[in-house]
Amino acid sequence: MLKGLHQNGAFQEEVSKVISQTELSNQKRKQEEEVQKRTEQLNQALYKPVDEELHQDGQDSKRVDDLSGELVNLHKQLKVFFDRKKLAEQYKHEVKELMKQVKKMHEEQQYVFPAELYSQFVEQATVCKDGKVVYHFSMGIEWSRVERYESYRHQLLEEKKARRHVRRKKKQADF
Repeated sequence: MLKGLHQNGAFQEEVSKVISQTELSNQKRKQEEEVQKRTEQLNQALYKPVDEELHQDGQDSKRVDDLSGELVNLHKQLKVFFDRKKLAEQYKHEVKELMKQVKKMHEEQQYVFPAELYSQFVEQATVCKDGKVVYHFSMGIEWSRVERYESYRHQLLEEKKARRHVRRKKKQADF
């Protein structure tokens, strides 16, 4: 059912849309730069009170606590930016690998989506009341095909028969 994904323009568009929504926009990149600059400024500002604290026995601890708290908040913001960039890269890698495997599967004329690919890229598949199968990919995409579960089961049975036939022929040839 999923073997044509590598040639499906609509799926490619959906993938691009999800990745672009995950990546940092220009505005978010500017925010990230501002947060990084502010973090550097606060780090420099923190050095002086900390150094003074060492010599004054805690007379300006409020200033150190305030700067430290603000730095913690800025680092949390930076982590959010980092996580989004990392997730976008992960999605790109997953899609590239999925497309490579689906294309290989198509070239080998393999009709059933292999279990190892399914477990690697599909979080779940939902069979609707009308028999339509909706796949929920690990990169946040939901995808369905016009094909129904019954046709998928038929393909599965046909492939099993073909494998059994090949095994029988091999056994016969071995004798």
